[in-house]
Amino acid sequence: NSGGILKAKDLGLVSSELIDVIFAPTLHQTSILFTPSRKARMFALFRHPIKRAASMFYFLRSNINASSKHYAHLEKMTLEQYAVSEYVENNWLTRILLHKLDNLAITNGDLEHAKNILREKCLVGLLSEFDASMYRFERFFGWQVSTPQDRECQLRHVTVGDSRHEHPEIEENSKAWLLLQEQNKYDMLLFEFIKTLFFI
Repeated sequence: NSGGILKAKDLGLVSSELIDVIFAPTLHQTSILFTPSRKARMFALFRHPIKRAASMFYFLRSNINASSKHYAHLEKMTLEQYAVSEYVENNWLTRILLHKLDNLAITNGDLEHAKNILREKCLVGLLSEFDASMYRFERFFGWQVSTPQDRECQLRHVTVGDSRHEHPEIEENSKAWLLLQEQNKYDMLLFEFIKTLFFI
């Protein structure tokens, strides 16, 4: 979180050389930890935007409690209703890459900027190509995965994070799919670009 990143900076975490990897969802805020002499290489596993958005709906709905009254309306919503509500994700990936988290419209120029960030700064992986993605990361960073148990541990950490809230799979080209696609059209285009980067 924000406080943890600031504390890490104050403690000189990166310059201490005690860590090899930092996991954080806040790309721009995390960048303050690094310097010209202590650079980082971003890497990420990307998920299909519609599947991610649908999963977020079920996650939010399954975690409604007293501390999350903001999402209480989701309890009785369908996925289709969520897709046209104020709560739905709108091009989340494009926005997080550009640090454009307000409600301003995303433009074609924004999309090109996001593509450039990924092309120049990110080693991309695909959740749907988990083994190939892990191999790519290991080869690039020089990580050693020496036993089947190591690989099983990797897979468990990814799949457990994805299946903490079991939910129905969204059907491609269903009404909900098309509504979420409209909300995430730039993320869809960006995801196609990510697949191009991955498979070249």
